Amino acid sequence: MIAERKMLGLCEAVVINVDHTRPLLLGYIRRHLMMTDAELDDTKERLELFAEIEGFTLGTVYIEHLETAPAAFEALVEAVNRYEVTAVVVPSMLHFALLSAPAAIKDRFEHITGARVLVAAASPQVRRTWRQAPD
Repeated sequence: MIAERKMLGLCEAVVINVDHTRPLLLGYIRRHLMMTDAELDDTKERLELFAEIEGFTLGTVYIEHLETAPAAFEALVEAVNRYEVTAVVVPSMLHFALLSAPAAIKDRFEHITGARVLVAAASPQVRRTWRQAPD
């Protein structure tokens, strides 16, 4: 489903083919030091599954790297404001931890953009479906 991977300034973004009949959802992932490419791909797939289950289409997923933080977060804020996106998804609130206290970042983000932060890990249906998926 991934259309292309590209660099936006200092941040990496994964652009996904978008279904324009559903509301747009953007994603944000913090790539931690020990995260493999396979783990990153699995995390992106969980965000796609969440979007599908919740009735969204997943657009660009912004990938935050330790050495360029907060470039991906800033690009996400800019994209949310530019495209008037109403929600973003993170795998868990811990993905905001590189920036500051996750709850504070969530509150700040929602205040600045007016978009809701949704947590894929909080969805029981995503967890259930993901556990049942074949390896």
